Amino acid sequence: MTLVDTRGLAQSVNRLPVTPGIQPLPGAASKIPMLAFTQEQFRNLYAQAILDQETNYTIVGGRFSPTLEIDLASQVVTLSVAGANDLRLVFSVGSFRKTGLGGYVARVIRGLSKTDILLQPFNCGDWAYSAGIEGFLPGSTSVTVSLTIGSQGGRATVEAYLF
Repeated sequence: MTLVDTRGLAQSVNRLPVTPGIQPLPGAASKIPMLAFTQEQFRNLYAQAILDQETNYTIVGGRFSPTLEIDLASQVVTLSVAGANDLRLVFSVGSFRKTGLGGYVARVIRGLSKTDILLQPFNCGDWAYSAGIEGFLPGSTSVTVSLTIGSQGGRATVEAYLF
């Protein structure tokens, strides 16, 4: 559980980064209002992973069911791929542009790694995601994929396909 100081922040609390371990100063506990936040979980998050060792390329993708509305114009997206090696990518607000087919694409370049991601809504309310990560391999076939959009997210651990 994470505690966050909410003084004067009631209007924008969903946009603030949450730092684990924030506590009031000793003796001030009764003077500072505190709220406890938990991350809203997707109803389902499914994942697949493909690892191309020869070209040093990782593909992850799947489907998820959000519990809250998704607005990529105002929400940060975080994608993590973890095995023996970890990669965490943050797509800031405004990173995504709409495609002609109603999806959203973004690109992030971090060091020698380049990632393209597609988020595609379906009429039923579910979403698909797909990301190609050039210059990164998780280093094991057991891969945990985590996706967070705004205040909701999910995680799945899968056995990756190797090429």
